Amino acid sequence: GQSQLSLLLAHAAAHRWGRPAQVLAVDRDATRVQRAERRAHALGLSHAVVQRRSEIGQLGRWEDEHAAAFPPRDGAAAPPGPPHLAVALHACDTASDDALAQAVRARSLLIACAPCCHAQLARRWSELPDRLVQLHPLRTIHTVPHLRSETAAHVTDAMRVALLRAAGYRVAASEFVAPEHTPKNRLLLAGRLRAGVPATRAAQEEGLAEYVALKSATGGAGIALEGLLGSVGIRT
Repeated sequence: GQSQLSLLLAHAAAHRWGRPAQVLAVDRDATRVQRAERRAHALGLSHAVVQRRSEIGQLGRWEDEHAAAFPPRDGAAAPPGPPHLAVALHACDTASDDALAQAVRARSLLIACAPCCHAQLARRWSELPDRLVQLHPLRTIHTVPHLRSETAAHVTDAMRVALLRAAGYRVAASEFVAPEHTPKNRLLLAGRLRAGVPATRAAQEEGLAEYVALKSATGGAGIALEGLLGSVGIRT
């Protein structure tokens, strides 16, 4: 909630890893953006971190955003390659889907996402027709609010894993901090596979099949990432 991750990454890149980085940080809150800009200046990182006030889903193309944040000094630099890393920490509910979709569109080499506040799928389950719910094997989960909310959180992230696989990534999920620090401690890690080779195409087909099967088995409701990835050719 303090918009400090960008500063940490820039500082670690320069002073721990010895590989200075350009970090484009996104936050919708003007106060947090201004505070982060002051801290970047105090830490001598203003050249490395640019704060962008925006909803994640309203960002433009990666090439355009990078050019605006880090304009070439000679005015004629080559377009940037894909980002090395896209990170989203506790982007609320479908904002995590927006972040994942932006990373996929930009062809980010690595993605690290710690989702938060999984509300959309639970809400969609609550809106399923009664005639379907009464006959569904997950009826108890669909009709008990606490179970619906908790189960939907796990299924949402499982769907995200499957869709990232369909988009050409190798994906893992793990806890990244002890539960006593935060219950929202699931980390989705994705690395881009080599495009165009048979093994990658097969993995993509498997990921898409996993998503379709999971969606069907849990009542037919999907998540926001499904629609967002339509622009990069992921169709369910």
